[in-house]
Amino acid sequence: MIISYPEIQIILNELSAKGKKKISLMSLTKEKIFEYNIDYNELHLNTTPSDWEKSIDTLIKEYGLSKKAQEELPQFDDIKKAVVSAGLLMPEGIDVLINEIKSYLQPKKRMNRRKRVLIALDTNQLIDNLMSSYVEEEFSSKENLQMRNFLSYIISNWVLVERDAFLRNESSKGIVELNNKLKKLNFYLPEKIDRKARLAYSIYSELKTLEESYTQLESRIRGEEKYEIMKDKNLKDQAIINEYEEYKSSLKDVKFIYITSDDQSFALAKDRFESIKVKVPQEIPQKLHCNIENGAKLIYQLTLFLGTIRINSYNIQFRIYYKGKEHNDWENKRLEFLCFDKQFEKRIITLISTTRKLNET
Repeated sequence: MIISYPEIQIILNELSAKGKKKISLMSLTKEKIFEYNIDYNELHLNTTPSDWEKSIDTLIKEYGLSKKAQEELPQFDDIKKAVVSAGLLMPEGIDVLINEIKSYLQPKKRMNRRKRVLIALDTNQLIDNLMSSYVEEEFSSKENLQMRNFLSYIISNWVLVERDAFLRNESSKGIVELNNKLKKLNFYLPEKIDRKARLAYSIYSELKTLEESYTQLESRIRGEEKYEIMKDKNLKDQAIINEYEEYKSSLKDVKFIYITSDDQSFALAKDRFESIKVKVPQEIPQKLHCNIENGAKLIYQLTLFLGTIRINSYNIQFRIYYKGKEHNDWENKRLEFLCFDKQFEKRIITLISTTRKLNET
């Protein structure tokens, strides 16, 4: 059954109602990533970077995976990114950004149409951190809501060029090999959708979140120039920063802040305009507060970054689902829900179908 990510809450509630109050979230290798106590809203980390690397190494050796296939396998960093994206762990540097925005906008005399904050995003912010969700949450509160009207985002054309390069990536050899060799694990990812394309879905989701508040710079990119720059990370970073610097020179009464998680990009930008590093934390705490809504987001984000997620109870599996490769086809965050306990699966299908009908009325 194809479900949207909020519908995962229905599954979690039903698991709790059936007495499965403690569930394990597992990877394709059956490595237990998290123990999730639904009733107590507690999430416990059950793996380490070393344990994760060992499980992946075992998988590679056991199935004789090629280098192409290995590139498609998840890394421990992907788990950290999923936890941040689910809103369970704040990225490093986000407090610095929020304080900078507040300190500039807080004096009421500055709150006029001429004063505003403009946040310029590097590509990695859209892929890894979903930084804006934390900013949006902070400035949606009653005491800070007025400031939100003076905050907007800007996205370089080079960032969007890089996004489109991910979205249209059709390097399928690694995925085809994984699908063929990992059948025993019930592993499956759609062909022609590789790891970069899965991560690019995060970019599209972020842009949808920012849809009403971001400005895209007008394209001045020539075909031959684009090809040369996209082949070289140094040239690409420089092109993004140059475009932002040129745009900033035309602005007045604006606090311009460039956000990146990349050390090199930060070093290039910091002498040209205000720059802040916002990145995924180095460690995940052993215990995190996680309500049902965040639990559903976590399962979605883990599936997105890792390709597939299992729940031990009722032998449940989630796979990422794509309608198509173009970003306009990826409007809804959807997963494929599988359950090898047919009675429980039938119950979930009934509950979700009923909820959808109620929402339509």
